[in-house]
Amino acid sequence: MKTHIITVASGLLLLASADLSRATTTFSDDTFNNADWQMSVLFQFGNGGNVTGTQVVSGGNPGSYRRASNIVNSASGVGRSAVLGFHQWLGANYDPSTQGAIDRIDGTLDYRNISGFGDGQAYSLALLQNGKVYHPIEHATFTVSGWQHTVATDLTADDFLLTVVTTTITVDPAQHPDFSASGAPIALGFTTRDATTDVAFTITAGYDNWSMTVNPVSEPGTATLAAMACLCGVAAVVRKHGRSCLRSGPRR
Repeated sequence: MKTHIITVASGLLLLASADLSRATTTFSDDTFNNADWQMSVLFQFGNGGNVTGTQVVSGGNPGSYRRASNIVNSASGVGRSAVLGFHQWLGANYDPSTQGAIDRIDGTLDYRNISGFGDGQAYSLALLQNGKVYHPIEHATFTVSGWQHTVATDLTADDFLLTVVTTTITVDPAQHPDFSASGAPIALGFTTRDATTDVAFTITAGYDNWSMTVNPVSEPGTATLAAMACLCGVAAVVRKHGRSCLRSGPRR
């Protein structure tokens, strides 16, 4: 009688390796219909201000885009005023408890200065979890004309920092979102922020081709677990019969 343990084990290993990763989920929008986006959270400091967002149907990169205005009130009497708004795409929701723990997030966002000065608007890809906004290190639109492209890759939970109001609107580098399988649902979007220590002003920028790709943690699925169980059975046979059970020739 010939033994086929090696062949069977190899096939099971291939089955297991094919089931080790979950599919990624990509959220993207280049249309920016007003009904699809909302200002979910607004942070204010000092005399505050407002952040608005609306669709513009032409002039994007290409087509329509989202026009965001940061309206910062004067810092008179308070020393500093600041605002930060979280622009949420209502179609971008990910639940780690049902869709899998998150390994990392990749994203893109095009931007252009419309009216402003200095550093323009501060902006960043961002997420909302348990009513709290988290974002990586911000970028700035400056006053460069024409559409520019931003790419972010391999953002882990540690890269997303909690937005807080202290002596201004800033981040707490010690607090991060929960990307584990026990984490609460996550909403995705981007933030815009500005501040003044002097007079009031408004800075407006355009945003287009927003996307965020959620890459889940690889973990064994049903097929993998079944394969592992079979391999354990193979190992038990090997222990019982010794090296002879792996021979490809007839047993004597």
